[in-house]
Amino acid sequence: KNKRLPELDVLDIGYKLASALDLVLNHDLLHCDIKPGNILFNADNEPKLVDFGLARKVDSEPDDDLRGTPYYVAPEKVKREKDLILMDFPSWKPERVDQYPANLEKMLGVTEIVGVYKYRDLLVELPAEADVITAKPDFTAIKTTGEKIIITAPGTDVDFVSRFFAPAAGVDEDPVTGSAHSQLIPFWSDKLGKKKMQARQLSQRIGDLYCEQLGERVIMGGKAVFYMEGKFKI
Repeated sequence: KNKRLPELDVLDIGYKLASALDLVLNHDLLHCDIKPGNILFNADNEPKLVDFGLARKVDSEPDDDLRGTPYYVAPEKVKREKDLILMDFPSWKPERVDQYPANLEKMLGVTEIVGVYKYRDLLVELPAEADVITAKPDFTAIKTTGEKIIITAPGTDVDFVSRFFAPAAGVDEDPVTGSAHSQLIPFWSDKLGKKKMQARQLSQRIGDLYCEQLGERVIMGGKAVFYMEGKFKI
């Protein structure tokens, strides 16, 4: 922990992940969301590739939907506008539901829920930004539901804030989540009567996003800095 891995260990991890991807491809699947958060290690420090929520069949009809996580998506899927990196996603407007896990307030560690909605994930509206910040989710309880859960509220200095929990997919809390904002943008666009909005995901790392509702599509973007460059020799 907090130490640089030896080169041979890095090569071993890379080889095992490449083997996992080869196995996936041999089953006619494309993972579509390779990122550090989807690589877990067991008690023996063996890497495991997880979260096939965005996977698709190799021979399925191609679509224009952006598949992946914004910070790890292929560069040809994004465009630059001044200092923003912009991405085009599908618009998934959630609808209000009456059936959802019992004791949801207790699971999320909140005192009041304004409403519960669903498209792909459960979207839970809370009264205020402070409620999103102070929520203390019980990840063990959430995992038993099999649901991915978004909590959201109006922001104090942005249009809306959120957090995203997916322990059933191997990620207790995701730092900045594109697929969650595919649902949040049409939700808040309708509530606020706005097409262009600013959002903030209140994970420990915090992420600020530019958001725009465009009919059946949404645009989301943010600022990025150069982080790493590498080469693979095959």
